[in-house]
Amino acid sequence: MKTFIFLIHLTLLMFVGCSKSKSIPNDHGAISALQNKTFFDEVGAVKAYNPNSPYAVSMSECIYAYEVEKSCVISKLPLLGLGKSNLTISDILNRTMISHDFLGVAFRQFLVRLNPEVLQMFGSVNAIVISDKINPSFYYSNTGAIYLSGNYFWSNLEEFKITSQAKDAREGFGTSLQFTTDHDYLKNGKSINTRAQDQSRTYDEMVLPVTRLLFHELTHANDFFPRSVYSSINFNQEKTFADIAFERYSTSALVSSNMPSKLSSSRLNHFGQVLFRGADPTALDNSVLASDIANEFKNDLATDFYSYSSPREDLAMIAEESLTLYYFNSYRYVVVIKFPYSNYVVPADYDYPIAWGQKGRVLLPAIKERALFAISNDLGDVTKQKASLKFETLKTIDIPANTPWDLIGNL
Repeated sequence: MKTFIFLIHLTLLMFVGCSKSKSIPNDHGAISALQNKTFFDEVGAVKAYNPNSPYAVSMSECIYAYEVEKSCVISKLPLLGLGKSNLTISDILNRTMISHDFLGVAFRQFLVRLNPEVLQMFGSVNAIVISDKINPSFYYSNTGAIYLSGNYFWSNLEEFKITSQAKDAREGFGTSLQFTTDHDYLKNGKSINTRAQDQSRTYDEMVLPVTRLLFHELTHANDFFPRSVYSSINFNQEKTFADIAFERYSTSALVSSNMPSKLSSSRLNHFGQVLFRGADPTALDNSVLASDIANEFKNDLATDFYSYSSPREDLAMIAEESLTLYYFNSYRYVVVIKFPYSNYVVPADYDYPIAWGQKGRVLLPAIKERALFAISNDLGDVTKQKASLKFETLKTIDIPANTPWDLIGNL
């Protein structure tokens, strides 16, 4: 583990440290780009969904610019929302790159099923990349693009086998702790995620998990390049994406830097680095019980433990949960799971006992204010007001300790 993390950090220094003055600390995009190095090493492995797109050539260059110095000027591959009041499916597909044809087919089928309101969130990106080599999915401000894992877009077992090869490096983080966390979205009491053993799924079944993903990644894009920024007459298209992203970060102008309230737990901020950034846990960390972490979490303002990995993730998580609930009536649950001792080797038949959890945490009054702030930034005040009215009719539901997993959907 230590060797792996050292190599990640070393590579990070090599790739973005060379322009230290323009690197954003603990940036999800930079870290994820390095975790997806296989994709970036294979320049040209993705192609334009529409080979006749006027941006096919510039996309093929700009999406690989993970080094600050290679970031494209905005005029070379403009944000989709520039000069447009209403984005269409064709606009989005003209900026889509794919590694396999079936990914493009699935993405188009997804877009035609998506609420047209949500399409407008794509205004803050310049390209959408979908590849079997990507995992995890991410937005990268250096390029201005979002990178989506192909394993969200399979419709049969053969496609699943192609898109499930890339592994998420975060799966091995924090395994020595006496707790872990989990989450899912429930629709009609069932998980929104179709499992591979089902062998096939319809495009209709794909909509909810893919939209959930896009709410998250497009919120990152709207954090760096919201409509209020790119529609301004002062928006300089001859600057690079990296330049403007860093300017907004360094002047605390990011949307995530201006949330109406901040997370307060320094302890959970620390564990966010252990669980999601690969920091080595201390002996004291390994002695912390699941019940202690649950109590710390329930008294703060995050909707998920991933929120503690960075302020950008805090914004993306709260937008993801609130928008998924608003558009799909799908509750997100988050739970803390307890292990009997540190460095516990989890057996295949382990029950993963719940120490505590909640469904619809975003509806808590102090958190709801933050959620409506995020919705307003992503989709405007009209959607914010409609969401506010809807949330008044819903409530947070506690998940007591030792609740059986198959009963969570019935709570």
